[in-house]
Amino acid sequence: MRQDDAMAVAAAAGQKEINVHAGNRDKLTKEALLLLRESQELSQEEIDSAANACVQYLQEGGYNRALWVLNGASDSNDYGPFFKKIIIHGVTTSGQEVIGRLWTFINALPESEKRLALDSLVTALLNECINKYGQRICDQGKMQHLFLAILQGRLNDVQIDGRNVVPKTTQGESSSPSSSESIPAQYTINLFFENPRHREIEKFEEFIEEIKAYAKNQGIDSKGKEEE
Repeated sequence: MRQDDAMAVAAAAGQKEINVHAGNRDKLTKEALLLLRESQELSQEEIDSAANACVQYLQEGGYNRALWVLNGASDSNDYGPFFKKIIIHGVTTSGQEVIGRLWTFINALPESEKRLALDSLVTALLNECINKYGQRICDQGKMQHLFLAILQGRLNDVQIDGRNVVPKTTQGESSSPSSSESIPAQYTINLFFENPRHREIEKFEEFIEEIKAYAKNQGIDSKGKEEE
């Protein structure tokens, strides 16, 4: 089983779509973009190069569905690829800028955190940027989910919603959550795929058995509740 398929199956079980335009989420997404820009000094050439490097990473990993989200052919049934001009709450950007800056941000992280952030990037593209009907969501929504997956909890002052996608101890420092904290599904999925053996699973049945064993080891019963 390819990792993009496996991650899609794992996340789909607990996926819950949110209204990405509710309240002030668009404004907070714009502010996250501005904070990301302020944290980096990149030329357009560097941004484009980083975006291309991300595409190459997805190609080499066989993440075809994630690539489709970024630059797949336009479709009248959905919002189309992310790589185009985007306006978020009055600020103009592009999918290439967002991906290029996120790729640069990820590669500046410590190696252990970089692996989690890369998995979060792929997970967001595969599961959050595609709705339950298999359609690409709006570009502002794509941006919001990518920022939630990668920036919230890692870049100071990024707070799009109340959940910490990356549990942290102090501002910008991530850590494993304590037993008393609620563990985000995406964080758990990332931890599962930290095991190289899990990334080599080929058969669906084997994948399901490994998921069950992993859940049991984490103290979670078959209904998703923590065991007493």
